[in-house]
Amino acid sequence: MASLNISEFEAAQRNLVAALDGHSADEILICCEELQQASDDLRARSGGSDTSLSQEKISEIEELNLAARYRIRFLHDMCRARMFMIANQGDSQTYSPL
Repeated sequence: MASLNISEFEAAQRNLVAALDGHSADEILICCEELQQASDDLRARSGGSDTSLSQEKISEIEELNLAARYRIRFLHDMCRARMFMIANQGDSQTYSPL
């Protein structure tokens, strides 16, 4: 049973990374909710820890977490840069992408 939960959790992580790569705010929010649900389900069914996980599987999951973090930081930095550019355009009412 824990194996299925891990698979669902891993799929939710992969979906989040794909949504982050797609730059779709709606998809990102949906995937975040799915990942939260998968995480909650896994935690509830495994009692907070699952000693049956191999070190290889744990490493794969950690890599997915790191990939999502990098993408979130990148998108955050891009948004901040665009907001700065918009704020400093003076009287211009038009926006041009980077």
